[in-house]
Parts: sequence; C-alpha cells; structure tokens
Amino acid sequence: MEWNTNDEASGYCGIVTRFAVDTAFLQRYDIQNVGDGSHNELWVPAEELEMFNRHIEGKIEVVKTFLGEKYTAPEDVQLAELISSLSK
Repeated sequence: MEWNTNDEASGYCGIVTRFAVDTAFLQRYDIQNVGDGSHNELWVPAEELEMFNRHIEGKIEVVKTFLGEKYTAPEDVQLAELISSLSK
C-alpha cells in the first residue's frame, strides 16, 4: 500500500481493510499473485463490483493506514482520527 502514499489520486494515503465475503461466491474469481508468495489478491472486474459488494458479510474493518509526506487529513474529524491512529 505504500505506493498509494505517492499518488495524488489516492490522497497520498493507503488504507488496508479486512472483511468477509461469502465463500461460495468467491469461487468465481482466481487468486492472482502480485509480488512475493504471500501477496495474493482476487481480481474483481469493475463491472462485477456491485455484485461483489452485496456478498460482503458483516462489517468492513480498517486495519492499517499508510500516509505520504503530502497527506492532508480529511475535514471529517472522526475519519481523520481513525486514519491517523492506524498509521502508527
């Protein structure tokens, strides 16, 4: 996620999330290795994102944030505090 910290479009902020998705639904997607052996992702086509989102079970948890030198906190105080607290 550190590459997001250099990207203006991402607000110079990378956010790692964790969530559960219906296992049977996930079978439609191949796991893609995008780095070393432990860096795997599901590639969900943009046109299927709405359907994917409907299969998320429970809450989405923000696990970690990465902030770049040009990062500026959002105006929403609660969101800014969450982002800041998880960057340490």
